[in-house]
Amino acid sequence: MFNRIPTDVILNSRNLLASAIFVETGTYHAEGAIWASGHFGQVVTIEIDRGLWNSCQDRLPANVTSLWGDSARVLQEVLESNPRTSYILWLDAHWCGNGTGSGATECPLLAELKSLSKHSAPWIAIIDDARYFLSSPPRPHKPEDWPSLDDIVRIVPHSGAIGGRDDFLVVCSHQEHASRLFRETAVKTINKTDINEI
Repeated sequence: MFNRIPTDVILNSRNLLASAIFVETGTYHAEGAIWASGHFGQVVTIEIDRGLWNSCQDRLPANVTSLWGDSARVLQEVLESNPRTSYILWLDAHWCGNGTGSGATECPLLAELKSLSKHSAPWIAIIDDARYFLSSPPRPHKPEDWPSLDDIVRIVPHSGAIGGRDDFLVVCSHQEHASRLFRETAVKTINKTDINEI
């Protein structure tokens, strides 16, 4: 893992979706986008906090597109602009305290996943901070802004699968990709009919 990013899962996902664009929601200090730029031909990173977004611009490689805005909306625009393109995503746009950004809701994950569920090409999404979806985060968070694991599972495409490892979730749009990826990276499948544990 690199700065909490499960690089083994991302790189194994790239092996499955060789021409995929890498998308990160929640740029923060751009460590993830910079790392991804060395492994993907095209990287998109989305940040809602204008100060964080501004601070990263001079450090980003040429193959990184940096977008400012709420990922609940901007991710949908990215997907709609490339409807036949596969994506590998690191979803980490949720508010995590001072120094991180937030939009209308602390956690835009459900909106992000709803946009992905409409995307026709294959995709794999890795979601950070799984603990907050198993049990609502404490104050000063707004627990009502955070979906439960049950809410997330309901959005997983019928053709797809969801799994978990460490403190992240992995959602695949296609079961055949999940079967190989989960086996190679020790991600435990979450049965859609039994979500009591990862």
